[in-house]
Amino acid sequence: MTYIDYLNGFNRWLENNSLAPLAQVMYFRLLDVFNRAGWPEWVSVDTLKLMTIVQCEVKTTVFRARDALVETGFLEYKRGKKGQPNKYHLTCGFVSGYDSLLNPLPKTLPETLPNPLPETLPIYKTKTKTKTKEKTPTESKRKAFSPPGVEEVRSYCLERGNGINPQSFVDYYAARGWKYGQGKPVVDWKAAVRTWENRRREGKHGADQNLGESAGASFHGWRAKSALDDAD
Repeated sequence: MTYIDYLNGFNRWLENNSLAPLAQVMYFRLLDVFNRAGWPEWVSVDTLKLMTIVQCEVKTTVFRARDALVETGFLEYKRGKKGQPNKYHLTCGFVSGYDSLLNPLPKTLPETLPNPLPETLPIYKTKTKTKTKEKTPTESKRKAFSPPGVEEVRSYCLERGNGINPQSFVDYYAARGWKYGQGKPVVDWKAAVRTWENRRREGKHGADQNLGESAGASFHGWRAKSALDDAD
């Protein structure tokens, strides 16, 4: 048996049995003593040295730990005589099931296993369909909307000859964040121009146009006042 065999067997035995902590320490320390001595059948360890390696100064406590190892079948000892220390021998034959814990697994497995699996197994591929939400025309226009400039509005108004003030139109909707009076976003500024145009043609400038022209006038008045204040 090797050092590892003793360690593994002892640890496996502890999984299902109890042993005082000092007795466990003593077993591990005696294994080290045997290992350093070259694994003789018996080693001599006096009481003082045994107390030192387990770091316990009470003889009776050390003796109880040693007796526990003897009772469980892990250790044998011969009482020494005057001038001759006690002798210790590692054993494991008296512990039920200890030998079976040390038996290694068979090195070779049977050449053939019963009911072998087929060499190839069918591979089933699962297709996952990802639904893509189609964008409505309104959503597409809303995302692509870009506020027009004054010159762009002026060009469109001149093209239609509607007489709408482009600066008032831009200022009105810019102040509202390019939203209609109901809070709906503007998605087609040309359509808004045509709405103003229709109201103007009908002789009803409407709230949007009237407010827009007022907003434009107020905006220019504010700019003029700011310029005068800066000059002062």
